[in-house]
Amino acid sequence: MPREPPVEHLRRDARHLRDIRDKARAVGHDAVAELQKDGVHVHKAIQDWIDTGKWETRHEGAQWIKYWLMQQDIRPVSNMAGAECFVTDYKKYASAVDIVQVRPDRTLHIMDIKRSFKRKYVTMQLNIYKYLIEEYTDWRVSKMSCICFGDKCVFPVLPSISKEEIEKLLYGKTKKEMPGEPCPVMYVGKPKGGK
Repeated sequence: MPREPPVEHLRRDARHLRDIRDKARAVGHDAVAELQKDGVHVHKAIQDWIDTGKWETRHEGAQWIKYWLMQQDIRPVSNMAGAECFVTDYKKYASAVDIVQVRPDRTLHIMDIKRSFKRKYVTMQLNIYKYLIEEYTDWRVSKMSCICFGDKCVFPVLPSISKEEIEKLLYGKTKKEMPGEPCPVMYVGKPKGGK
């Protein structure tokens, strides 16, 4: 099936958002709040499934993500995958990676769940997570993906931002120029023989 031109994709998304907004206004709801609740619901459903194995939603987007994750050999209640994995430098920044999979080669596949794909934003976000993981843990990130439940597509994200660029973005200078060493952590477990 041929992919639609990018402009058509944006027009379709804009029409969809206008429809949601108009329907929400008709019943007195805020469209942005509805979309946020939808995203929170999908994130929570996937996190609960990965952490406990319980599946309590009929949300079409969440069901599609679960199916895709199972195709990637991600199973619930496993030490080979985690949801909402904490990353930080313990100085200024902390966040949670939506899904982390330990691959057979003992590297990580990090994934972010979004309603729709905004390449520049997601690329920056996942490259920052990759930096925090690789700079402050024994793990290496070998794959990054954005899982879009609104589009039912998975987009690969390339490691396209250098370590120095990320350091300048986060701290205004490179690590070589900074005194001291941050003390970060990521709760995923340790590789065999790790510290």
